[in-house]
Amino acid sequence: MPAKKAVSSKTHFHIPKDPLRVKSEEIQARHEGRSQRSLKKVEVTNDMLYELLTDILEKQSILEQRLEQYMRGKPLN
Repeated sequence: MPAKKAVSSKTHFHIPKDPLRVKSEEIQARHEGRSQRSLKKVEVTNDMLYELLTDILEKQSILEQRLEQYMRGKPLN
């Protein structure tokens, strides 16, 4: 009698990452990179301030999109 092949009980489903979460993680990584540099007040430049403000606005946009999803009653990933 031939041996039966073991049937894998685990089924793999690929669920794509939520683009808002990916963007949020990128912003968080940039923030942590700046925190690790521990810059002195003298070393802060206009470019760095612009980058910080841009990150804040992007994060706010992500949060507003999440709130709109909650208000519409759409399930969140």
